[in-house]
This record gives sequence, structure tokens and C-alpha cells, in this order.
Amino acid sequence: MFSTRKIFCKYCVFITFCISFLVCAFSWIGLVYYQEGVPTESSRWIYECYQKKIGYAKSVSQPKIVWIAGSSGLFGVNMAEIGDRFNVPTLNFGVHAGLRLKYIVDMAKTVLVPEDTAIVAMEYELFLTEKIPNVELLDYMFSRDPDYLHSQNIMNQAKFYFALSEKRLLAGLKAKRQPQTASLDGYQASTLNRHGDETKKYLDPQNTPLINIHNRVLSETPNWSALLKGIPDDSPQWTIFRDFLQWCKSNHVRVILTYPSVAYFPEYQGEIGKKTLSKVEQFYNSLETPVLGTPTEFMYDKKYFYDTIYHLNSEGAKLHTQELITMLQPYLQRP
Repeated sequence: MFSTRKIFCKYCVFITFCISFLVCAFSWIGLVYYQEGVPTESSRWIYECYQKKIGYAKSVSQPKIVWIAGSSGLFGVNMAEIGDRFNVPTLNFGVHAGLRLKYIVDMAKTVLVPEDTAIVAMEYELFLTEKIPNVELLDYMFSRDPDYLHSQNIMNQAKFYFALSEKRLLAGLKAKRQPQTASLDGYQASTLNRHGDETKKYLDPQNTPLINIHNRVLSETPNWSALLKGIPDDSPQWTIFRDFLQWCKSNHVRVILTYPSVAYFPEYQGEIGKKTLSKVEQFYNSLETPVLGTPTEFMYDKKYFYDTIYHLNSEGAKLHTQELITMLQPYLQRP
């Protein structure tokens, strides 16, 4: 009798736990769904950048050159200057590496058409394995692109739903109740030119906070960098990258690969750094696609950078662009 009662009690505890878990899970899902599509201020800059760049792409009727990257491309290359040099429409489609490789290439597909040329220069961190969805990607999808979220398979959707932080959920619920006003601090899409290049990348000596960020970021060894952490051989990002190149080939988009501009640190010459650079270079060379330069050719002195190790300042972007123009001539020079 006692044994039966004990089993029954354990069963009740288990059932209560399961019911409580399901109630909590569905409550969370309901709250997350309730704030889907609610614009957050933290996602505004990325959204406005994409709107501006996509709008320009739609206005171009002839084959164009599109630079595809994260913000290293946004800050690091002057596509307007490349367009003037080769007399062809150009678009800088770099925005934010925090959106991760899959989203960046999927967005690129929306602006690439047959006969376009895609110059791909992904940041090294985009090849890292990511077990938990990135904060910037989650924020952007839930606030600005829920259609993309729901285009994913059910397992990925569940992963995104339960990866959203409590802080971000509360921000979305707050914005649902009271729309947020645009902040004048931070990056602004209004500083992009019509080709999508960032134009505000000069260090104002009077802007002490920016100078402090510049000095701090470029004086600290970037231990978070893929060049110091290493990229796993089995990272799924390699396959995503290959699939994108195959998509380009199937859609008659020419691809030219190159490496991102990044601040040079002596630590890159260590064993992990050398191995990682070699791995990326070998991967590129295996793709039977033109490759511009080598990784070390696009490592620049810290004086050429703005506020991160991937953001060239105006002087650095001019230097980088001139080097690219020289390398691009065999591929883009008209007969």
C-alpha cells in the first residue's frame, strides 16, 4: 500500500513538472510571438542601411558590382570610387557581421541578378561554428524580418525563440507598448552615400569618447578573433559559403573572392594565427574562383582604423580601395 502511494506521488510530481514546463514554454512562446515585428531602436541602423542599399540595387538596370561582407566592407572599401574607375554601377552591401554568414548571403541573393559581379570578403569570425544564435541576428529577425524567421525549419525557429534573451524580450514588449524614438547617437544610415559606402569614418580630435574607443580597441589584443581562436575544420559555415557560391553560379553571377581588411596584431604570427590564415587561404583556393591577394596583404597598421579592428578610417579605406582597384583591373578592365 505504501509502495503504491509512493509511486503515485512520484507520478504526480512528474506530471506537475511536465505541465509546469509546458505552461512556461508556451507562455514564453506567446510573449515572443506577441512582440514579433515590433521595431527596436537597436535594430534601426541595420534596417535603414539595408533599405537604402536594396533601394539603390533596384534602381540599377545594368550589371553591377556588389561587395558582400559585414561591416568591414561597409567601412573598408569605397565602392563609389571603384565604380568611377571601371565605369560600372557598384553597391557596397556590407552592413554588420553580427548577422552571421547565412543571413548575410541570403540577403545578398535579394540584390544579385544575372551578369552581376559579387566580390565576397567575409570577416574571419563568420566561419566560426555558432551553437547559440547571435544577439544582433535575433534582435534584427524578431523586430525587422519575422518573415525570414518563419521561413526556417521548425527546429531552427524553436532555437531562435528560446535563444532570445529576457532583456531583449522585455525591450520588444516595451516597444510594442510605446514605440521608441530614433537616437542620434551611434551609427546612422544617413551617412551612407548612394552606393552604400560609410562616409563618416574619420577621427574627430574633439570627439573624446570616440578617441577613447579607438585607443582602447586597437591597443587590446583581440582574443575573440577567429585568427587567435582558430576555425574548426568541421564548421558548418564552410558549407554555407560553398552553397552560396553554387547559387551564384546557377544564377549566372560572377564571383571574385578576397579577404577582409583587418588591423594587424603581432599575435597573428603565432601558431594558431598562421594555421587559421592558411586554412582560409587553402579553402578559397579550392573553390576554383578568382581570389584577390592574400590575407596578410589586407592587414593594415592600426593607425588606419576607426573604432574596431575591422573598420578602416577614411585614410585606410582610400588605401585599401586603391589596392583593390589595382588587383581588380584584370577582371574588370574593359577591352
